[in-house]
Amino acid sequence: MIESINYRLIKTKNQIIIYLHTSLKNRTKNNKMNPKYIPGVVNVKKVNPSAEYPTKRFEMDPAFDVTLIARKDNRSEDNTHEVNYFHTGLMIVPPHGYHVEFIADEKLHFSGYTLATGLSVHSMTNQEVMIPLIKFKEVEDIQLPFRGVKMIIRQTIFSHLSSVENTRAVIKNRDYDHPSDDSTMFPNYPQGARRPVANPKTNYMM
Repeated sequence: MIESINYRLIKTKNQIIIYLHTSLKNRTKNNKMNPKYIPGVVNVKKVNPSAEYPTKRFEMDPAFDVTLIARKDNRSEDNTHEVNYFHTGLMIVPPHGYHVEFIADEKLHFSGYTLATGLSVHSMTNQEVMIPLIKFKEVEDIQLPFRGVKMIIRQTIFSHLSSVENTRAVIKNRDYDHPSDDSTMFPNYPQGARRPVANPKTNYMM
């Protein structure tokens, strides 16, 4: 049972940072509510006074609802079977090591639209979040503001790329029991030999 939900707001010019703290009581073995929060916060800034901050209906929901507020280039209608861009009026900056993913809400499909990219990844940037939608059938245009997209915070997993000529050799020599041993990634390099390093410009191994 939730005893209280307290929001602590820190406001600056056109910006708001929300810290959410929840006090819980009467926990049972079958009903444990122990949400895990990321270190740091996701900073959200309004670049349009009509923008709405992402919200959740319930604290345990995995995604935030994002509101579309305007059509790009002030167009009066949406084109069927084409990509139509919408403004959110928000700049979203996740903490280092995290990114934001936008996915379609089920009511978006029922309205005759779908997310053009299937899944849109947004990292640290100083640009407004624009949402591309495809109107896939002849229906009435969605009425704005419209909540048809959800935002999920995910941890970013970094990796290097290695240029190889024979992928079968890599798969054959890969050791699933010791994935951290880089000798399994580069089977042609003897023990103790110099391993390839990442080119900082291309992120490929050299």
